[in-house]
Amino acid sequence: MTYHDEIRKIVQIAHQYYEQKLTQQEIAENFGISRPTIAKLLKTAIDENIVSINIIDPFETSIELSEKLSACLSLRNCVVVPGKLERISIIRRNIAFAAIDYLYKVIQPGDLIGVGWGRTLYQFSERIESYPVENVMFVPLLGGIGQVKQSLQVHNIIQNISEAFEGTWVQYHMPGVLDRKSIRDQLLSDSKTQEMLRYWENMTKAVVGIGESPLSNDAIFKDTIGEDECEALIQQDAVGDICMRFYNPDGEPVDYKNLGVMSIKLSELVKVPEVIAVAGGLQKVKAIIGASYAKYITTLITDENTALRIIEETNQ
Repeated sequence: MTYHDEIRKIVQIAHQYYEQKLTQQEIAENFGISRPTIAKLLKTAIDENIVSINIIDPFETSIELSEKLSACLSLRNCVVVPGKLERISIIRRNIAFAAIDYLYKVIQPGDLIGVGWGRTLYQFSERIESYPVENVMFVPLLGGIGQVKQSLQVHNIIQNISEAFEGTWVQYHMPGVLDRKSIRDQLLSDSKTQEMLRYWENMTKAVVGIGESPLSNDAIFKDTIGEDECEALIQQDAVGDICMRFYNPDGEPVDYKNLGVMSIKLSELVKVPEVIAVAGGLQKVKAIIGASYAKYITTLITDENTALRIIEETNQ
């Protein structure tokens, strides 16, 4: 076997071990060689710099970059998780860990905390551990979203978070998105809606996700609002949303063509003393900038690549 053939084999073995997550025994069977030989070749992959192992601590934060990002976005606080990662699932996980650590530090007895939805918030709710705080209550910032998987529903997210803090939580028995605005207008007079509006008016903190542009193929709301509404939002230059409330690059609200939304208004969100946004990934850069400009958020927890891109765009 030539040296080039050996290198090719090592690369194939490394792909199977590190990316496809096969065991050394499984790889040995694939190549018809012994498991100790596989272990030796994997060590060679590291020694020859074919494989580089970086340890990313999800609890570490970059203070200098966090301060620079805060200044660029005129935010009260920013937390940047270091590590130039590409896989969005790992980015969400690391942001979730940082957000949990942040909330442990800032939550106070007597807080009334609003909770939004999204994939990073779901990671947050799945990974949070017991941290009892006296007399805290959690309220949803929107109704249920029918066309997304159950784990992403705000009531599942909020229940997990509330149980970790040994707090109480309120359900909002309303759909998040309605077929017609006229239905929304009728439901606004409902006693349960009025009760939720009072909760929203008295929140001390909120934790929200930031959604990406309707142009994004990864947007989780597309099946819920439909192609026509997505197209209408795109024509109005919508770059992102908070709790299904869309806005343009300057943070100005963008309304739906026909749909009604049962969620907190952006104009009400700005009145909350602290709004913590957990969001990362380059597809959300414009959405994060718009939300910051409009003062919808006061605190941002994000990843290094996103922070660097935001700084680059805001300094142009």
